[in-house]
Amino acid sequence: MKDDQAKPQSIFQAGPFDEPNAYVGINRGEGAFGLYAAGFFDAGEQLARAMMQNRGKVDLSVYALVYVYRHGSELALKQLARSFGEINRGDTGSELVGLKGNQKHSLARLWERVRPNIESAISFAGPSMDFPGDVGLEEVDHIIAELDAFDPGGVVFRYPESLGGAPHLPDVEHINIRVFYEAMRRLVSALETWRYHFEEEANYHWHARVVEPWIEAQDKGSDET
Repeated sequence: MKDDQAKPQSIFQAGPFDEPNAYVGINRGEGAFGLYAAGFFDAGEQLARAMMQNRGKVDLSVYALVYVYRHGSELALKQLARSFGEINRGDTGSELVGLKGNQKHSLARLWERVRPNIESAISFAGPSMDFPGDVGLEEVDHIIAELDAFDPGGVVFRYPESLGGAPHLPDVEHINIRVFYEAMRRLVSALETWRYHFEEEANYHWHARVVEPWIEAQDKGSDET
């Protein structure tokens, strides 16, 4: 290859410091699902606000809007499940054992695994505590049930038809963006409040289970030498 025929630059490369460069090095560790969820929620927030201000093509952007909120909700529920697995059994995957195939993408199935833990924590917290926030379990029940019924596998707003060729949303004419956004804002408020609360507790358990024994082992080794 000649020098003047340089290899095309990667579309995922870093750029000059005075341009927006996204740091993706934080997308690992026990809180990674929550970080991804927060990113999808933020994208949904920005898109919904633009659509309500009549910027962009509402009839086209609605597919991306519902998808990012639904997928963010799935990620947030999985983060909660991982936190509860660490808190309850020292195993982040333990809360979702038994879910197979599309069940792992079902908001209703994920919520079934997460809800009892939140309900138990609320009963311990008592009414004087800031936790669990302004949005109650019953309201979240309703929103998640609607999302799951509308899009049980997370594909209805990604593709216009099923694998068998059946069109998605055959009986739906309109979706009011304001009503949908307000419901998502309430759901996100609840999921993010709970995520922060239980991530902190899970980190405490992880530190006691993994970090403290490691430190003790290092100290013991130093003493022996």
